[in-house]
Amino acid sequence: EAEARAQIERILAIDTNVRGMPTARTVLVEEYLDGPEYSVEMFGVDGQAVCVGITAKSVTAGPHFVEHRHLFPAPLPAATAQLITDTVTAALDAAGIRLGATHTEVKLTADGPALVEINPRPAGGMIPELVRLATGVDLLDAQLRAALGLPPHLKAEEAGHAGIQFLLADTDGTLTAVHGAEAAAAVEGVESVLVTAA
Repeated sequence: EAEARAQIERILAIDTNVRGMPTARTVLVEEYLDGPEYSVEMFGVDGQAVCVGITAKSVTAGPHFVEHRHLFPAPLPAATAQLITDTVTAALDAAGIRLGATHTEVKLTADGPALVEINPRPAGGMIPELVRLATGVDLLDAQLRAALGLPPHLKAEEAGHAGIQFLLADTDGTLTAVHGAEAAAAVEGVESVLVTAA
């Protein structure tokens, strides 16, 4: 309890975030869920949730738990994938989400899948691009088609794999240059290299 109180006080003392914006100066305390993280990419069609696939997520150690890698589809045994999918389907049904893309984050704990969050939107973090590269399914096109009342194309055209790696600085400092992006992009199997800092 003392450790939790100290952490809460530390958080409340921060009045601006890393972008210089004012913080809400509130704290949400949640149970720590131990286990690997996944996201389930689903799509509501005719009132039924269709699982497009499960993404494996790698995160840094605490206290920040920053996502730095995604793999699609997640390398899971079929029974585990079905258990995660069934858990998310039940949650979407309970929430009444029945149309369009959803991105639901789950931790696979010793007690089974535990929901982290349900997002009634396509995933971020380039996950729709991973899905497209691995299966041919374009989740953004499917979302637009659903919004227009047209049937989405969700049938996988291929059974590949795709991944993304976010490079994170492990020390404080000022980034002055990025070298090697062209060489990295030339490696066989690399779809793209995107530098977002300079």
